[in-house]
Amino acid sequence: MDFQMSFLIKVNYVLNQDFIWTNSYFSEPSAKMRVNLNNDGCKTLIFQLDKQLDRRYRGGLYPFFNNGNRNVCKACDYIILSEHQGNQYAIVVEMKEGNHSTSEQIKAGLCFVDFLISTVNRVHRTSYSVRKRRVSIKEVKRKRKTKIKDITYDANGHHVFEQNIFRTIAFLK
Repeated sequence: MDFQMSFLIKVNYVLNQDFIWTNSYFSEPSAKMRVNLNNDGCKTLIFQLDKQLDRRYRGGLYPFFNNGNRNVCKACDYIILSEHQGNQYAIVVEMKEGNHSTSEQIKAGLCFVDFLISTVNRVHRTSYSVRKRRVSIKEVKRKRKTKIKDITYDANGHHVFEQNIFRTIAFLK
């Protein structure tokens, strides 16, 4: 193993490529939602957990858990892994129609990030820790805005995204 590999290359090494998201937008087909994605100015790797699985995944996303219990196998929609100015980040993103809560999917995404980073550290004999961001994208009427707002978080470190374009670099502070 090359210990000079970047964080994202090491993460990519342990992830199943079936779940890598390469599109320039986030999508929630059941809610007919789509948000454009701009990753300019930072390196990213996007992992999509909430997706239709083909027959190779007949045990579900987490075949070792009891998927008969609906709370056990929750998953967020996307996890953006990024490195910027010497720091590593994980942005856990959940898209939701209407005013439904995203907290359970976000919590599940954070647990997955912890497991993923622990696995990267074990496999590569590293000691990465990531700065975690929690983002909900709710179905709202998005107006074209020219002014880019700073990203603000509530007391739980959570941001409800309401802009037209998801600019990843804005979350890397």
